[in-house]
Amino acid sequence: HTMLATHRHRCHRASVCVASALLAVRHASQLPFTCVVVRHGETDWNRQLRVQGTTDVPLNARGRLQAERCADSVLTQFRHRLCPSERSTPILSSSLQRAADTAQAIARAVTAEVHKDIRLNEWNLGVIEGMS
Repeated sequence: HTMLATHRHRCHRASVCVASALLAVRHASQLPFTCVVVRHGETDWNRQLRVQGTTDVPLNARGRLQAERCADSVLTQFRHRLCPSERSTPILSSSLQRAADTAQAIARAVTAEVHKDIRLNEWNLGVIEGMS
């Protein structure tokens, strides 16, 4: 029960952060848009069930493959909404390398730029980071 409540709280916080980061994009165009939220690929710490937080653990081989597969899926699912000639598809990412590398894989697939925004960073979990 507690884990579910924590998960809901974290999802709500993530939604608020994503909405905050997208605010400038929405105001700039005032047009309807689709927001696709993607979690980063696997890291060694994910595999070891360790708490990551702001510790900048890079993607492992499986995580890089997941990012490439995700990019292919995003391209396939949303190709009809992309306008490569205008580069109008912003890719927002936290500044952590695992997220930025995942975002970069998607950006390559859809011919877009990655914009890093610290408002999307994970929480700093202090001394529990690295624990399992």
